[in-house]
Amino acid sequence: MLVDMGYIPIAPHVYFSQFMDDLNPEDRRKALKMNKKLLEFCDELWIFGDEITEGMKKEIEHFRRIKGEDKIKKTKL
Repeated sequence: MLVDMGYIPIAPHVYFSQFMDDLNPEDRRKALKMNKKLLEFCDELWIFGDEITEGMKKEIEHFRRIKGEDKIKKTKL
């Protein structure tokens, strides 16, 4: 969907989970920090689905602060 629209999807939870343990508090802290850093390079934040985890809430709020509410897109698949 997004690729067909010309976007480059970034899904760090898919990538980081290959070498970090989400159940390890230190890995989790580092992953959230890296996720926020990646968001600084993004023009928009797309939210898919209805479930928003605590980590996602922090990332969404960070994006809202640095890019603005108008750059956040919510959609269902």
